[in-house]
Amino acid sequence: MSQFRGSLHKRSLEYKNEENFKDIEQNQLNKIIKFESISAKRDVANVDEDSALSKLSYKFFKSTKSSKETDITDLQRKLIKTDSDLNKTYETIFKDIIDNVKKFSYSEKESQLSVLSKLEELNVLKENTSVVYEQEGHFLPEELNGLGYMNLFAMIFNIHIIMDLFKTKNLESKRPADINLLFIEEPEAHTHPQMQYVFIKNIKNLLQEEGKDLNNLQTIISTHSAHITSQCDFNDIKYFLRENSNIIVKNISELQKKYEDRDSDKSIFQFLKQYLTLNRAELFFSEKLILIEGDTERILIPAMMKKIDLENKDVKEYTPLLSQNISVTEVGAYSHIFDQFIDFLQIKTMIITDIDSVEPAVNGKACPVSKGTHTSNASIRYFTNDKSLNELIKLDFKDKIFLLKDNKWESHKDGNLCITYQTEENEYHARSFEDAFISLNLEYIKSNKDSFKSLKNREVLEATSPDYYEIAKNCIGKKSIFATDILYYSNSEFSDWDIPKYIKDSLLWLAE
Repeated sequence: MSQFRGSLHKRSLEYKNEENFKDIEQNQLNKIIKFESISAKRDVANVDEDSALSKLSYKFFKSTKSSKETDITDLQRKLIKTDSDLNKTYETIFKDIIDNVKKFSYSEKESQLSVLSKLEELNVLKENTSVVYEQEGHFLPEELNGLGYMNLFAMIFNIHIIMDLFKTKNLESKRPADINLLFIEEPEAHTHPQMQYVFIKNIKNLLQEEGKDLNNLQTIISTHSAHITSQCDFNDIKYFLRENSNIIVKNISELQKKYEDRDSDKSIFQFLKQYLTLNRAELFFSEKLILIEGDTERILIPAMMKKIDLENKDVKEYTPLLSQNISVTEVGAYSHIFDQFIDFLQIKTMIITDIDSVEPAVNGKACPVSKGTHTSNASIRYFTNDKSLNELIKLDFKDKIFLLKDNKWESHKDGNLCITYQTEENEYHARSFEDAFISLNLEYIKSNKDSFKSLKNREVLEATSPDYYEIAKNCIGKKSIFATDILYYSNSEFSDWDIPKYIKDSLLWLAE
């Protein structure tokens, strides 16, 4: 379908040749596709709404009666008997008023009024049915149940109703539709994660069972929930990418093909699939992404983002990092494995890693940057095309921004990926985050040296000519505890320590 000058046009397009098309009418489309939807706006909390469970029970009976020709003789028989009993009672109740009506009538025929009971099964269900839930032997009204449960139950009611509507429409048209399309919008509304897991794990079986008599039932579930996405079949996921005013739909199969075309090792895509579905499905919903190696960065990055936001609070064009939808994801030494996924998502991505200088002459042994010749960091080598350590040191920040072209990452000012590692600051080039932080914040650490639980060999901190590489190597026990110490003893605005330049520059780039 396409839109021109405010009007909606429906077209049949030739596969892989969309310039060849034919306009079609709505009634033609209806013969091919029967469409029903469950809106995200379900208002299940309001018992006066048609979507409340008690109202839905009536709608369910009505649709079932029409589509399945359900045997309701027993219900009708009981209603007829009730009508007869009520007529006798009504005769007594309304006797006085009926007698008075007679007095005001011109003739006997005009005055023969009666009040009769006329119970119809649909009206009884519509006006006199209440859905309740039982707790500890008591029946409680539906509105006292949690919104999550009511939302879940309402969706199940609606699915049953819609299945019957599909069948009814197909019977009425005397020709089954080629596609029966059900759209479920944001089933996660009001529900906590455990309910979302239950829903997505069971929805396929429910749809298969209820739609078994339908011709080609297809279901689209739109969601913003990482909990739902994590439980989906990976190949069922379709990613909607917004580019300016356009929406591009991407299939996960496209991503799989990119990996398998490039890598002879099929386990790489398998690892990515398992990692995303089991641990990080929220990446599909992020607007920006930070890939980190481990606990140190995971603990400190939020504080660094807040610190930069506070420092730039009066900058007019600055958008606070903490107000943006940014995912911080721990990937260890495997950030390069995510490159095709990053390109697939088309979101701005920052990789924080260590330069990891080594001396190949000593079997790749770790050493200070001043003594190194190469980097052992696989991600840096991958994105920079195996540059030497000397070349890496000389790269400007703009040279660390990359764009994927012809399956190769190239430095590009408009790139959407930035890989950042230690740079020279205060006449010292750090090898890791720890010695980079120490070189900038030695006085802060020394002022808290008796409090920091992560420190050992504290006397090394007092050396006249401090060796930051040796301090990081010999004074820090566990890196994650060191990061926690930094946070715990910071002031409220984190103004008593500085962020290493390589991280600060990259976060400012990400904020743009």
